[in-house]
Amino acid sequence: MTPETPYEMTRRVETRAGTMEIHVEGRADGPPVLLVHGAAVSASIWRPVVTRLRLAHRCFVPEMPLGSHRVPMRTELSPSVLSDALVDVLDALGLERVLVVGNDSGGAISQVFTARHAERVAGLLLTNCDALECFPPAEYAYMSAVPDYPRAAAVAARVLHRFPRLGMHGRAYGGLARSMRPAWIRAWCAPLARSAELRGDLASFLRNIGPEVTLEAARALEHFPRPIKMVWGEDDPYFTIELARRLKDALPAAALEAIPGGLTYVMLDAPERVAQAITDFAQDVGKAEAAEASRRAAALS
Repeated sequence: MTPETPYEMTRRVETRAGTMEIHVEGRADGPPVLLVHGAAVSASIWRPVVTRLRLAHRCFVPEMPLGSHRVPMRTELSPSVLSDALVDVLDALGLERVLVVGNDSGGAISQVFTARHAERVAGLLLTNCDALECFPPAEYAYMSAVPDYPRAAAVAARVLHRFPRLGMHGRAYGGLARSMRPAWIRAWCAPLARSAELRGDLASFLRNIGPEVTLEAARALEHFPRPIKMVWGEDDPYFTIELARRLKDALPAAALEAIPGGLTYVMLDAPERVAQAITDFAQDVGKAEAAEASRRAAALS
């Protein structure tokens, strides 16, 4: 299945930031996985991976309010605001602890979420994403100008929606996945093209990003007591494999798996590899949780 294929079920959840749509698919009693996407794409970007996880896992894919969503938010957005909103999502869905998977700026949000709410995270798996001093990468620093030039942002979104092949340029969407298609660009840009409120949500998030956010999260994650893994497309020129190696070195318990040929949206280029990596990691997380439960039981006896 491709990103155009709809999810099995969508729920609307009220969070402290506003209403969020959460797509749900997979085995009802399977280990829960929360998959977090980045800016200017929708939850559909995880569809090829969810298709391969659904027989064994229960997948929850929030429609992050980063421009390609449908429901405007009611507050200024930032990685910390959105990480706190994800707590409301878990509470509404009755999820005590989940395996968190993040990509792109959604990976930065996932790091902040784990740093702020470690008790809700069974394990953290990061695909190519912002980390350390790279938030955003230098090649996409122009995104920081979006809040200051709302009219230009509107024009750009409308042009890409009408002429999505222009988005196949390397500094736009085209450099993020070898399998990129104009139809996906059109779909992701449609909300941005039609709604000033949705563009405003993206702009407010971009106002509140910066390397200080991910550097602080990395410092907190040094003490995270459960598994962390990076599954990284090694040909990404923006979130480089060297960035992943440095993040691994900064986090003593972290592991790194490189995917040859993968770019930023490695879940589109290598969905089988990413899904298998998540499944393998979930098994590691399960073993870690069992060991943690055994230690707690021994302490009480």
